[in-house]
Amino acid sequence: MVEQLPASYEIHRPLLLGHAPGLWNEGESFEDEVDRLALWFGERAAPQAVLAGYSLGGRIAVALLARHPRLFRSAVLIGAHPGIADEAARRQRVEDDEILARRLEESGIEDFVKLWEGLPLFASQRQLPAAVRERQRSSRLRHDAAGLAAALRALGAGSMPDYWPALDRLEMPIRLLAGAEDDKFCKLAHAMAERLPNATVEVVPAAGHNLLLEAPAAVAAAIAGVAGSMPRGIEP
Repeated sequence: MVEQLPASYEIHRPLLLGHAPGLWNEGESFEDEVDRLALWFGERAAPQAVLAGYSLGGRIAVALLARHPRLFRSAVLIGAHPGIADEAARRQRVEDDEILARRLEESGIEDFVKLWEGLPLFASQRQLPAAVRERQRSSRLRHDAAGLAAALRALGAGSMPDYWPALDRLEMPIRLLAGAEDDKFCKLAHAMAERLPNATVEVVPAAGHNLLLEAPAAVAAAIAGVAGSMPRGIEP
């Protein structure tokens, strides 16, 4: 997707906790990671940059906007979730993510990738060319099982605070993207837009959750549209 953005854009793509060797410490929280990334961006990106995030990156982007709004001029959130509001549901998600983390540690990355690719959330990807799916699988298999287990514990949806109340305060332009075949995140995008002061929703036809893989041109166009003439962009 990045290669479809204008060549003049300055793009920063930080690695997330658990997604690179040594990039995790026991006991780190979701907001610890958000604040680390804010410092990372503050040291590298131009002031008032454009923020883009997909799925886990979208959840982290919501938190970055809420906790460090002055860093960002506008944002594109793709398949994003602002957090689980119900306490009981959040506790259940923590338990579910702990089961996945233990499975990763006990059975290894190949077993986990097979499980992950079988989730209903990614069913639409089965229509993609085999070569595209194989590149995605190869990328997933390069991850470290212990690192991803740490990421599930620290960055899972259950560990994420509820940022729904913060949406009312985010005044920067925000574009919310979701695939038409991703009903859950289409509904979330519209619900978020009702709370956000300056948001638009774009539903991408014939696509599911992973728009970076299934509809990269639509994602690039959305980022370029929000960025306007300013040649700056960042993407967690």
